[in-house]
Amino acid sequence: MKKITLLFILLAFSFSFAQENCASVIDLGALTSPYSGDTTGAANDFDQDCLTNAGAPDQVFSIVVPNGSTISIGQTVNAYDSKHRVAYGGACPGATLITCVDDPDTGNVVWINDTGSDQTVYWVQSAYSTGSGTFELAWQIFNCAPPSATVAVVEDCANNQFSVDVDITDLGSNGTLSITNSVNGDVVNVDSGVGIYTAGPFPAGGGLTISIEGDNADCNVTSGTLTDSCPPTNDECDNAIPVVCDGNYLGSTSAATDSGGNLANDVWFSYTGSGVAEDVTLEFCDSGYDTLVRVYSDCPATNQIAQNDDACGTRSTLTFSSDGTSTYYIMVEGYSSNSGTFDMNVTCAANVPAPANDLCVNAEALTLDVQAAGTTAGATDDSTGNVDDTTCDSFTFKSDVWYSFVAPADGDVGIMTAITGTSDQANVAVYPDCNQLDADSLGCSDGNGGEMLDVTGLTAGNTYYVRVWSDGVAARQGNFRTEGTFTITVSDATLSTEDFTVSSDLFTYYPNPVNSNLTLNAQRDITNVVVYNMLGQQVMRSTPNTVNSEVNMTTLNPGAYFVQVTVDNKTETIRIIKN
Repeated sequence: MKKITLLFILLAFSFSFAQENCASVIDLGALTSPYSGDTTGAANDFDQDCLTNAGAPDQVFSIVVPNGSTISIGQTVNAYDSKHRVAYGGACPGATLITCVDDPDTGNVVWINDTGSDQTVYWVQSAYSTGSGTFELAWQIFNCAPPSATVAVVEDCANNQFSVDVDITDLGSNGTLSITNSVNGDVVNVDSGVGIYTAGPFPAGGGLTISIEGDNADCNVTSGTLTDSCPPTNDECDNAIPVVCDGNYLGSTSAATDSGGNLANDVWFSYTGSGVAEDVTLEFCDSGYDTLVRVYSDCPATNQIAQNDDACGTRSTLTFSSDGTSTYYIMVEGYSSNSGTFDMNVTCAANVPAPANDLCVNAEALTLDVQAAGTTAGATDDSTGNVDDTTCDSFTFKSDVWYSFVAPADGDVGIMTAITGTSDQANVAVYPDCNQLDADSLGCSDGNGGEMLDVTGLTAGNTYYVRVWSDGVAARQGNFRTEGTFTITVSDATLSTEDFTVSSDLFTYYPNPVNSNLTLNAQRDITNVVVYNMLGQQVMRSTPNTVNSEVNMTTLNPGAYFVQVTVDNKTETIRIIKN
């Protein structure tokens, strides 16, 4: 039997606090509640417990609480970012701490004086940082102690249930006790007296609300909640709860244990194929905490096939491919050690097959300076154990595809990806082989869009591998991260040389990269402008014969281009990236 003491007090006052210093303490006992104050211009006199901001204006109040009485004190108005410290006993500002709180906006401070003698309670009203402002302090002393309850929880996890014994004191002849179960409604209502009241059994994983109302008008309500600690039935993958397409599943990881993965409490579900290949989407956007979801192809879970952390805010969404017959295991956990309530929607759609270059061993060979089209839609994670995070992206699951290229004579290349569809990621990493070791990584870029990455010092004639990925495997819904189409170009030169960014000797130009219009400015007339693609083909020509010119590149495909500009019978060529 596990004993939990619940002392719940709900009094009808909110709180705010103040003080000047111990040489000029304001005696609340001589005033009428509420008291309006202002810390503007006050000095900083205290530096203990949570009051650690040097220069924070503060004020101090005191009030005598008789032995056996209860004080409720707190802010009812607070016009600035404040802190407070409440203590009793000894000299100002009190030797025994009651509470020390930042952002004190959640209710009154309630303290029962059962020390055997009258005690002076000190309230320090301070500021976070150096702020100051107006506040209002309300207080009341009750010549009674509120009712209390000691709750003993009897857990029967083998039968997935628990019971409670509630031992009531100070209820009074007209007091009441109510125990409300989150599933079954009101279970116990006691009209009077004290003693032990037994309720249950209740389903494990559920919660109770315990409310006690005494017969003293000044100390009349205590309340609180209790949740048992039996883990849910699907705490381990061998007890996973089956899910189906178009199903909605609610639950909590709060009482669960950790099966591994992210050092967070987790629960398990399973999905078995319907007979045809399909893509299964798990969506947690309405969940109550920072979720993380993983999918495995086995139990015990060793082969992870999909993972997603943040998709809709800090909630998760991912899509995994079902072969139509296998059973897949879904781990619902939290980012870091987070736990809480979750809301999982399961939807299914026709399967999108993995691209031909889904694995590094099937990398698509690229020709230098020639743009290629690709997609991560349907891609899986070409995983190599625990080294699958890349040097620039710590997410350990990636929906990736692979390309290869042969290094040019000078050993320098520029790699560019551009988004072409509904996707919003085409991140890039470069390796000398298919081992994907972080220690061997030659470059990495994850700006969550189209990327530009320079890689230098390559060995001429050697083959190198480019990984293009997006995080997780998430279907497009709203602004979630998603897989989709992109273009990739590996150029026989870096993308960030000096003539790539700012100016030439004859003219200036901007922006680069360009979305639509490239602006050219010169001191003399620009007589000729010719645009070539990376194959050397002319794609645009103009003869502006002005010192300023706009080159409309809207109709050009994303990629790298050479722009040849003639000024005063002199010609220079610049490299431009078209988004």
